[in-house]
Amino acid sequence: MNRVVITGAGVVSSIGAEGFWENLIAGTDGIRPISRFDAAGSQCRVAAEVSDFDARAYISSKGLSFLSRSTSFIVAAAKLALLNARLDLSDFEASEVGIFLGTAFGSNASMYSFDQECLRDGDRFVDPMAFPNTVTNSPAGHLSILLSTTGINITLSTGLASGLDAVEYAARMLRRGELRVALAGGYDELSGDTHDRLSRAGMLSTDGDSAPLDRDRNGFFLGEGAAVIALERLDDAVNRNAPIMAELAGFGTAFCLDQSQAASVESKAMTEAIRSARLDTSDISYISSSARGSIDGDKTESLAIEYVFKSRAAALPVAAIKSMTGECGGAAGAMQLIAAALSTRFNVVPPTTGFRAADSDSRLRGISDRKQFIDCRAALVNSFNGLNANSSFVVRRLR
Repeated sequence: MNRVVITGAGVVSSIGAEGFWENLIAGTDGIRPISRFDAAGSQCRVAAEVSDFDARAYISSKGLSFLSRSTSFIVAAAKLALLNARLDLSDFEASEVGIFLGTAFGSNASMYSFDQECLRDGDRFVDPMAFPNTVTNSPAGHLSILLSTTGINITLSTGLASGLDAVEYAARMLRRGELRVALAGGYDELSGDTHDRLSRAGMLSTDGDSAPLDRDRNGFFLGEGAAVIALERLDDAVNRNAPIMAELAGFGTAFCLDQSQAASVESKAMTEAIRSARLDTSDISYISSSARGSIDGDKTESLAIEYVFKSRAAALPVAAIKSMTGECGGAAGAMQLIAAALSTRFNVVPPTTGFRAADSDSRLRGISDRKQFIDCRAALVNSFNGLNANSSFVVRRLR
């Protein structure tokens, strides 16, 4: 079975694109007042919005005019990943390159906008070029066209675990030798409709001062962006002298239908990821938490970590980058995976900004609002929905 490595990564986020890692470890706050839609009637008026991004740096103006915001994010992230991997796709057969993307909210923003225009102006006056952007797999299709690839093209939607699940799908095909290169990750963009629904459901923070895993958290903030990882088989990467960020070592997933079982299901996903990496809990250097500020969700993950790691849980570094990037849906897990891979390379754990103190009954003591310097040999990445799909990945320094 082939080993799979990360040779490049690209991110578009509220804390930057090409400066993502530097801003992440600096604790840059990407959460700010919403400008893309009117949130005056919402109890939550802030989000992690991508504001300093010029798609024309990655896409021609002519091509850009037909692309949705999500697609422009994905194309930019993919081009950054290829650049960082020093990959020239013309060196491969078009069928040897696959695209695997995940999304939690799909093309909700494009669908909402299209429907509004249709209702306002009538179906005969709506822009027909806008319709393709309402299809969930549109970003993956556009990316394939722009890169001239003809290999497998997949869009997954397994909720908040979508990005991580897309990477696993890609890794499996590479391990079996069915591809030579895979571009995998996820995307989601801010939608006024989604934001309003989550706010009305009481899931978003109402005071703008909520941090993941913090005892005073009162909800989360939505985010947007894209994260794409360039994956190759280890032998291929070595043969072309590619820059290797880290190895994808193990994956685990578990499905939950009953919220009361969420902690045990999340524990199962983590345990399976560590087992499939042929490691022990003592080999894990740090955990990239899925926590986003959810009152119940963060507590459930904390309990699951304590169950899996037992006495080690108290000293194990745990970080939640959603404190800076917000909850980016399908992009979130892939962003975390990229950050974890960079942690194994640079031995730095990002901060959990805004964190002050954990729940009184929590045994986790490795959470900090400052970056932590450790010997990071292997990191565990969690991408949990609570209900439905819950996935974990182990990424490690290449041995």
